[in-house]
Amino acid sequence: MDLKKLQRVIIDALEDVKAQDIRVYDTTKLSELFDRVIIATGSSNRQTRSLAMSVK
Repeated sequence: MDLKKLQRVIIDALEDVKAQDIRVYDTTKLSELFDRVIIATGSSNRQTRSLAMSVK
């Protein structure tokens, strides 16, 4: 799966469980470990766990 499709799948999964403040950072020039960092917030501990489970 190419990077754009994978990024879209992850963002869609986060949106499905009502993630808030979804941010995507391009880290290709900063680190060789990964190309993107996606950060999202939740409104409770339960929702945050759900966000993590939805993108596994």
